[in-house]
Amino acid sequence: RAFQVFGGNWVYGIMAGMVAVFAYATILAQMYYGSTAIGYFTKAKLPQVLYSLLALFCVFAGAVMEPGIMWRLADGIVCIMTCLNTMVLLLLRQEIRDTVDQPDSSSSRIC
Repeated sequence: RAFQVFGGNWVYGIMAGMVAVFAYATILAQMYYGSTAIGYFTKAKLPQVLYSLLALFCVFAGAVMEPGIMWRLADGIVCIMTCLNTMVLLLLRQEIRDTVDQPDSSSSRIC
């Protein structure tokens, strides 16, 4: 109701359009990130095509899936990715430390 009070009924249409554009941009960005990640492993076209088909299927499934199931699935995937990333960071901690501690002035360091 706050949008209706301060902006009138037309604000709902503007908000719906903004959400749709944001969703579309997010889908494109995530497909690009995944495609780029696959490109690091192989230059073959088949994995790229399979990834694109899987991503499009997931977009469609997410659009028609019950929200509660979709959020539980998303939470589970985030948990799995967090565990994997944490394990890799722990396994590579010495290499990370060596890279950060290098006295090379040409390396781009954040800290």
